[in-house]
Amino acid sequence: MISANLVLTLLKNMKGKAAFPEVQLFEAQPMSRAEVRRAVGALEVKGFVGRDGGEIKVSGLQKVQLAVLAVRLGASMDRVCRYLSWQEFEQITQLALGECGYETILHQRFRVGRRSCEIDVIGVLSRNIIAVDCKHWKHGLTRGAAEKIAGAQLQRAEALQLEENLGRIEGMLERSFKCVLMVTPVIVTLMENPTSIVRGVPVVPVLRLSSFLNELPGYLDVLATVTIRRGVGLSI
Repeated sequence: MISANLVLTLLKNMKGKAAFPEVQLFEAQPMSRAEVRRAVGALEVKGFVGRDGGEIKVSGLQKVQLAVLAVRLGASMDRVCRYLSWQEFEQITQLALGECGYETILHQRFRVGRRSCEIDVIGVLSRNIIAVDCKHWKHGLTRGAAEKIAGAQLQRAEALQLEENLGRIEGMLERSFKCVLMVTPVIVTLMENPTSIVRGVPVVPVLRLSSFLNELPGYLDVLATVTIRRGVGLSI
């Protein structure tokens, strides 16, 4: 039987690495070794882990899948988030964008007047720019807090209208935009949220990000977007 304790132990042992000896699981479980092996085998069948000899191997995506599973089995979000780093969470977001054909940039800082802001992950595909804020929340959010975060992300997307800020993206991608661009601010979270759209900004669980991106054209009429006009009628 797969338990929350077993999954948490997996996450704990995998923190900062991609593999560890299977024997480490036996020391922290109330189950017998045979029961632990059966549970790990069930996780392997589900695609959550891999095994090579006496080692358990886990990719970044599998770590996120295990984190979600642990919460669904009853583990607290606070404990789960201790074992999943910010970097791993952002890398999964970047991977999902890349698999959908987007070129990506991590941690891009911009100036807006006297203030500076940072977009965690930027994805660019043709005329579409996705500005992602990765939220590694340990606790749920009130509606008011969610609205504040969504408003801040929309402001970051609007900052890309400034020539110097868009120029930095062009420099990073080594290309020049000569078209009408559409910037969509997005908040990506680890778990499901009560509200899927806040102030026009979609709140998307990271494991559903790929499907959201593929279905994005169908959402645009209800989402907050920022239009940037540069050489209308020309292609990138």
